Amino acid sequence: MALQDGALFAPSVLALGDGNFLVMAVEDRGFEVDVLIHLRRYDRDLSPVGVERTLSVGSSPMPVLLQENATAEGTPGEPILLLRDVSGGNRKLLRVRALFDGGAPETLVERMTTAAGESPWLSATMTSRGLKATWFSAKYDSNLPGDSYLFGQGRLWGRSPTGVVTDWTPGAGLMPLHRQQEWVLMHELSGQWMGAFLITATATPPTYTLKSLRYCAP
Repeated sequence: MALQDGALFAPSVLALGDGNFLVMAVEDRGFEVDVLIHLRRYDRDLSPVGVERTLSVGSSPMPVLLQENATAEGTPGEPILLLRDVSGGNRKLLRVRALFDGGAPETLVERMTTAAGESPWLSATMTSRGLKATWFSAKYDSNLPGDSYLFGQGRLWGRSPTGVVTDWTPGAGLMPLHRQQEWVLMHELSGQWMGAFLITATATPPTYTLKSLRYCAP
């Protein structure tokens, strides 16, 4: 991959249905400069296949690389890229298809947060029913001490494979969030159910808790 003068982070590898694999590298070139996402296919002998695709996107895209389900005829699904767009007033969830045929970002969720100052933290997986995305809409608290497990409060949201966005926060209040909570681990359950793991925190006594949620995602 032809990287420029930037910091490399969030490398990812996706196995493709034809025996090849796809490598993603994210290049951060500094504050207020667009991030470059590098995509390159390789065969099983580690030889490059085709040309590299580079996408210039906004800051902190949190890219997720997935492969769509196979078609009814058995054709392997195409790889897709999910991004969060934190520019402007709305925080959007974007999808890029046709990665090596000029595919451009399209909006999947128009608004990932519900209040000013919140940031969405994205996770996603491909289930047998299709794409399932989950995110925190979180607000930081700059007044918390540096040794606190807490970093703010937020809500847990999800997008079902049919495109329905639902608030899955347990209880009526906001969740106290751990400083390293920027992930949700998801797994598909039987029927139309999903399971999710996440971390919350408490200040007194200072501790953190791994929570497991079960919710319906038709």
